[in-house]
Amino acid sequence: MQTVSWDEFKTAEPDLSTHVEERLGRAPCYLGTVRPDGWPRVHPVGPLTPRADHLVVTMYPTSPKGKDLERNGIYALHAAVEDTSGGGGEVLVTGLAIGAEPTDADRSNGYVVFELLIGQVLATRYDPTDWRPIRTRWRPLTR
Repeated sequence: MQTVSWDEFKTAEPDLSTHVEERLGRAPCYLGTVRPDGWPRVHPVGPLTPRADHLVVTMYPTSPKGKDLERNGIYALHAAVEDTSGGGGEVLVTGLAIGAEPTDADRSNGYVVFELLIGQVLATRYDPTDWRPIRTRWRPLTR
């Protein structure tokens, strides 16, 4: 899977990245990882906001989701709608996670940090007149 940093995604798609950032900034988001036996694991996380042009997630070093990310890096991150009328829409980001340098605040809280590299973004918004879903899909260009 081709992946890019948050900064590269933001540069390529400024309007979509603004929408994604707004949706991920509302907690909770759900982080899906792959367990050692191949089955999915889903964890509430967030709110998530880019940090120095990187999308990161923090957790305790004993977290099963962290062990999953260390093992294979595969993730799916979903920010759901907040109400039955579609609210501000929903966002699904998939890609690969890599270990990142914790800040002093992360260290003082005992957190480890993963950068979420972007492989695909699927955003669904709902037309306010007929509630029809409007979907936007983005992937990085193959190099």
